[in-house]
Amino acid sequence: MERLSIGRVIVNWALLLVSCAFFLGAIWYLQRKPDTGKKRGPARVFRFNVRTAPIERGTLVHTIVVAGDVKARRTTTRTEIDGTVAELHFRDGAEVVKGALLVKLADRDQRLNVERLRAIYSQAVAALKRAQTNLLTAADEYRRLSKLKVGRTVTESDLVRARYQKMAAENTVSEMKAALRLRHVELRIAEKDLALTEIRAPSSGRISGLSVEINDLLTKNQKVLEIVSTRVLDVELYVSVSHIPSIRPRMEVSLRPTTPPGAPFIRSRITRIHAGLDQTTRNQRLVVTLDGWPNHLVPEIPVEARLSLATHRNVLLVQQDALTRLGADWVVFVVRGGKAIRVPVTIVARDQQRVEVTGKLTAGERVVVVGNEALFPFAPVLDVDRKPPARPGSARRPATGTLPERARR
Repeated sequence: MERLSIGRVIVNWALLLVSCAFFLGAIWYLQRKPDTGKKRGPARVFRFNVRTAPIERGTLVHTIVVAGDVKARRTTTRTEIDGTVAELHFRDGAEVVKGALLVKLADRDQRLNVERLRAIYSQAVAALKRAQTNLLTAADEYRRLSKLKVGRTVTESDLVRARYQKMAAENTVSEMKAALRLRHVELRIAEKDLALTEIRAPSSGRISGLSVEINDLLTKNQKVLEIVSTRVLDVELYVSVSHIPSIRPRMEVSLRPTTPPGAPFIRSRITRIHAGLDQTTRNQRLVVTLDGWPNHLVPEIPVEARLSLATHRNVLLVQQDALTRLGADWVVFVVRGGKAIRVPVTIVARDQQRVEVTGKLTAGERVVVVGNEALFPFAPVLDVDRKPPARPGSARRPATGTLPERARR
């Protein structure tokens, strides 16, 4: 048995050696076989297929794109006095105009108070007139006695008495005037309280959030309803603090909703700039007021806005697709001598398609805009949109003869 197994191993090794020898011989034969076809040309060099665009020198309008929200202008109506709801003239969703009567509070006490104070005011007016009449009589008596000769027709005491009576009448008139002014103020306050029993619309719009019913007891400063303006929309934009020095009220702005895509822009102007930062985004808030409700702008939808901050002239411009991130920096690949040269750049400003950059670039050079993600410094590239230069001696000899003759050749 041991001799049988040893013989089998020897046979296996012999077969393995024969197979290896045959494989190596085949490789040697293929390498030694002479070429029978046409003469081979030079080996082709691999190149990255890219698309390029020229570096331009021109004018760029520095434009920023910011986000925002559409806000409905809401006015909250509150009570200014305590009272009970007596009348409701509108319901939720109703359209109202400015000054329309919305809610009427019970006003019996206020009316009685106004009537009482009007009566008191009338009495004060009558008392003042009587005092003024007494003053005129006392003044006339004093002037008459002053013209008479003292000692014969009038005594000194009569003259002094007439003077004091005149002075007393003057003081009475002054007191009556002060009392009349006081009564007038009290009457005005009562009339104002009576007017406050009528809650009127502070602006035109649609009623929302009505929270009272008839016979409800209301306290001062209690919310009654909201009026949503149907004529004015406020758009709040959130802008980085670094751009605020370049922004001012009345600056033009273009707005459009983010949905649906491709909505047209609406041109408007910045109405005001909030003093404080937004607590959520920590950005500065700008407000753009729009008259009317455009068809594709409704409250509580996001919008994008474009602001043109400055105009830069005679600057180097590249397309946005030419920029590539390298860590925290930006680079572009410039095609020089068929190779991609990586050039660091600094972004100064941008618009919708172009970017103003500074760096070791020259106007007229071409930068890679498609295919730059896979490039590395000095990578060989081929611009698929530009025909490569013809090699010397590679021009084809013009064909001669007829078509059948050329086919036979």
